[in-house]
Amino acid sequence: MKKQFLILTISAFVTSFSYAQKADVRLEKKYSQKEITQMIQDNPAQYNVLVYALDHACYVIDKPVEKDLSGFTTIPVDVSKPINFLDLGLEIKDQNQYFLIQGTSKMLVVKSNWVLNHELTTKK
Repeated sequence: MKKQFLILTISAFVTSFSYAQKADVRLEKKYSQKEITQMIQDNPAQYNVLVYALDHACYVIDKPVEKDLSGFTTIPVDVSKPINFLDLGLEIKDQNQYFLIQGTSKMLVVKSNWVLNHELTTKK
């Protein structure tokens, strides 16, 4: 009986450890290790979108001159470095998000969940 319990305990540990090894540690800025492991197990598609989003969700554009941008939020962004939505305290939402970049004539675009899913399913 003790032998079976020990085997079960070791296999559970190895399984959880293997999930932890697959996890992208950059997600730990928002999610606990337990939440990441749970997401990998329960919703791997969403996990894959979030990992993809870490490198592909954000891009910078020039401010459109003809539009009224007074309702947009201004945020500080170092455009000389790769931009990660979690580093900025942002989330992936159901619609694209647009932010004015403080001290520049640029805007930050954060792609929506739909756009990221579409990119993942159509990329070759």
